[in-house]
Amino acid sequence: MLTCPIREIRKRKNNKVEQNDKVMTFWDHLDELRSVLFRIVAVVVIFTILGFCFKDQLFAVVLAPKESDFIFYRFLCRLSEWLSMPGLCPGEFNSTLINTQLAGQFMMHAMVSNICRSDSGLAICHL
Repeated sequence: MLTCPIREIRKRKNNKVEQNDKVMTFWDHLDELRSVLFRIVAVVVIFTILGFCFKDQLFAVVLAPKESDFIFYRFLCRLSEWLSMPGLCPGEFNSTLINTQLAGQFMMHAMVSNICRSDSGLAICHL
């Protein structure tokens, strides 16, 4: 039977570190892996459902750059005035989103709610 020593570090009441050797078998490792994978799947499912419930707020953040008054565009206009470079400012523009797939709207909502999960209490979108 294969075994692997693992060191556990525990703090005592007087803040000294105590090291214990713990031996886990192959099946113990598989059981630990299974429990970690179940927790990961549960967290992903929960935050995907939360993202789908708050899809309007997420789309407001994700699609903000399609408006000409986006904060970065305003910064570029102020920078172009300061540097006397009028080509740096994007100016006024209109953009329209067009759905070209049969289930495109639903899939977009599902994708954004899956991609935009909460990491440590803050909603972060990884696009």
